[in-house]
Amino acid sequence: MAKVGIDWRIQFEKACYSVPYRFISHEVLVCATPKTVRIFNDCEEIAVHTRATHMWQHCIVKEHGPPKAEEYLASSCQGLLMAAFTAGPHIGLIAKAILDDRAFDSIRPLRGLIALQKQFPKESIDAVCEKLLIYGIISYRSVKNELMHDSQVYTKAQITFRFVRSPPYCAQAQEG
Repeated sequence: MAKVGIDWRIQFEKACYSVPYRFISHEVLVCATPKTVRIFNDCEEIAVHTRATHMWQHCIVKEHGPPKAEEYLASSCQGLLMAAFTAGPHIGLIAKAILDDRAFDSIRPLRGLIALQKQFPKESIDAVCEKLLIYGIISYRSVKNELMHDSQVYTKAQITFRFVRSPPYCAQAQEG
């Protein structure tokens, strides 16, 4: 048994298979042979796929999707991955690594990574991603924490006090 997700796919033995979108949130029966995967709903066969050849492969039949599937898929992992690479090369590499590291599609961390652009400049995010990639640290939370830390350090370094004397005054004091 497998449950059809909101992306009209099921997960079976570390691979994803599409079913007609009208079965979203249904429990379906999955029967597999070494070469095929058959999916049933109430004894009715609703989809047949060639068995996946590698882990986490997506076996998708375009007709299974809703009428505006392209728009929906544009906000999926592939669309978010393209947006990440557009924002910066290292942001894209972190996004790809997040996808590769996860057992299943990880849209939430990718959306978070893209949304960081609302708080921080792209250049800062890309620089942090580059630094984290060097150390093999691959997570949205690490990127966010590093950006927050850097912004706190920056604001603390910018604190000035009323009684601090200006640089020209100090220069005069050193001369005299």
